[in-house]
Amino acid sequence: MQGKKNTDVMKLNSTAMLVAMEFILTRYLKIMLGNVIRISFGFLPMAAVSILYGPWWSGVAFAISDIIGATLIPIGVYHPGFTASAFLTAFIYGIFLHKKEITWKNIAMASFVVVFGVQLLLDTFWLTQILHKGIWALLPGRFVKAVIMFPVQVILIRFMWTQLLSKIPYVQKVRKEQRQ
Repeated sequence: MQGKKNTDVMKLNSTAMLVAMEFILTRYLKIMLGNVIRISFGFLPMAAVSILYGPWWSGVAFAISDIIGATLIPIGVYHPGFTASAFLTAFIYGIFLHKKEITWKNIAMASFVVVFGVQLLLDTFWLTQILHKGIWALLPGRFVKAVIMFPVQVILIRFMWTQLLSKIPYVQKVRKEQRQ
């Protein structure tokens, strides 16, 4: 019982730390191009939680993170669609990367669905509702961002995994338990 309790505490603590990192990367260390294109690296801790704990855990964690972020440090008007997008993004990373080998192919498939499905299409749809602009007015600039961010996400997630996460003893333990 004690071992399970310690594991749960570590899971909660590591998730909280990575959610805090995502919060900082998304809310403070971002590049805004106009009012509809935001470039941030908040996807890195999101992918890390998804790799370690799966789609449901990471999806809920980052939906909660989005609500907290929108409450404490809003970037424009709150729209629940962006909370759904945060959930879906983490959920998608979890589907493609949890309990699987962290290969270029798996990372690329996850990033493709996230960048072009969630960020380009779904987030642009949410922006049309907030800004009262047509989707065709927003898509060109957001498409350029997606084309740039897709390889950036693939490369950085792979780097984060091979050079950082996979070397942490706790992460190695979690991944070993997933394979059993």
